[in-house]
Amino acid sequence: MDTGKKKQAPKAEESPVDRLVASFAQVGVTSKQLEQKLGHKLADTSGQEFDRLRGLWDAIRKGELRAVDEFPAREPGMDDDIPPGEQIPLEPGGGG
Repeated sequence: MDTGKKKQAPKAEESPVDRLVASFAQVGVTSKQLEQKLGHKLADTSGQEFDRLRGLWDAIRKGELRAVDEFPAREPGMDDDIPPGEQIPLEPGGGG
């Protein structure tokens, strides 16, 4: 019996990284800024890095940190690739 309703295709499962990117987007942080903080593509994120980013997200969500402080905007026209020596540290306080 055809009811005239079309079945919707099931949505593809979002990966944990996709969910994290969506969470950061809520506070204005782009995937490019996340990659700049990591120093590599999001697809190459290790479990430890993912945990650190989740910790940053929790601290931003709770108001303990500000996204603008942790993910400073880059000037338009700057090279998107950050040399390894200029990566933004994931540890609070700059890591050294």
